[in-house]
Amino acid sequence: MFGAATVPVDRETYHYLLGMETRRAIRYSHFFSLCHLSIDQDEPAARAVLCAVADIVRETIRETDVIGLAEERTLSLLLLNTEIHNALQIGERIRARVADHTFVAEQQAFQLTASIGGACFPTHGNDAATLLLRADEMLALARRQGGNQTAIPVS
Repeated sequence: MFGAATVPVDRETYHYLLGMETRRAIRYSHFFSLCHLSIDQDEPAARAVLCAVADIVRETIRETDVIGLAEERTLSLLLLNTEIHNALQIGERIRARVADHTFVAEQQAFQLTASIGGACFPTHGNDAATLLLRADEMLALARRQGGNQTAIPVS
């Protein structure tokens, strides 16, 4: 079974924090990145697995970054003061760590992969809704291309 896991903030809280960061970035001409992470496999213990993946994410990102629950099987990461190229590096690091991790549930060991899609403020959008949509599009692209990939437009 899984140990004490990182619990992502709920969807409502995440959207509140994203809105606050968007307003802050507009006011002070800052930047940030937004990434969506989805497990590629259908896993029966999806919630427990997602919390275990959140642990991997928490170990990889800064403590000031935010992990939220975008959907039942998707995490959303708010990476503060993170430009496009850094977001791509972080996404790749997380993706590789998930793929290398051995998960255990109900006395069964198994491997998983994750797809990650991201966008950066203000390059890919000037408001939270546009950034969320763009990150979703990039996540869908990563999954369409076979999964276990990070898709963040670098321009």
